[in-house]
Amino acid sequence: MRERYFGDSYDIVKQSLLRWLRPFGPWSVHPMFTEFASDGFVSDFGKFLDAKVVCADVLTSSTDRSAYLSCTHSTCSSTQTRGFARRVSEEVDLRNIVRR
Repeated sequence: MRERYFGDSYDIVKQSLLRWLRPFGPWSVHPMFTEFASDGFVSDFGKFLDAKVVCADVLTSSTDRSAYLSCTHSTCSSTQTRGFARRVSEEVDLRNIVRR
């Protein structure tokens, strides 16, 4: 994900999907930035999606993926707490979702 493409059709799809899933509880995102993202952009992106960004660390080809994604499983340090992990206050029973 790159800051210069903010608001493109992919972001609109993300926003629409999260809006559609909102009835199931609050959502957080892990954008997996591939270049540095300013604090202002990270904040704007979270507001645009109406979701908490849980990580703004840059993903590179040499990144330890396990460590990089660890902030989606626990409380993160301040450098990690600023991207797609779901945090829902209660479990959603998917069997109750009606297909139309």
